[in-house]
Amino acid sequence: MVRTSSIALDSRQLVFLHNLKLVDPNELYGDHVPHINDLGVSARFASPEDQAAAEPETRPVQYLDQFDVALAAFSRNDHKRALTELRTVLAQYPDDINALFYAGLSCYNLGLYKKAERYFARASIHPVGTFDQEARWYQALSTERSEGAPAARPLFLAIAGGGGFYAAQAFGKVQSP
Repeated sequence: MVRTSSIALDSRQLVFLHNLKLVDPNELYGDHVPHINDLGVSARFASPEDQAAAEPETRPVQYLDQFDVALAAFSRNDHKRALTELRTVLAQYPDDINALFYAGLSCYNLGLYKKAERYFARASIHPVGTFDQEARWYQALSTERSEGAPAARPLFLAIAGGGGFYAAQAFGKVQSP
């Protein structure tokens, strides 16, 4: 039986890039929205090795510009590129909820289910609860893919019992043989 409960939804300012939601960086960082140091290969170098041999070069990139690149790749199903861009953010801001969630989705779509589980686990308990329901659902799906249905069952039961958007789907997962 699915228990319904009232769910307090996180009401934060959102930004949409490529029809994908992000928590507005001002909600996360206030007036001090961080720059992301672009660690990619500068156009004047032929390869990362050539750049590494030269003087280190980092270029600050606006937060939303970095996510625009990452989510553009994600929306084109270029999950490897999206993950690379999101890891750049996470290397500098390891608790960024936007990067945690979309890195998890990128890993999931690449079949990297154990890594996806870890990202979703962190996103599902993040103080900014905007992605809680989605992160729990995809964490359960990742666990199901990596460890099998019995391992994922407690996660699906918790989702089904907690109510919310994915409750009926989670209930269906625990009812399946």
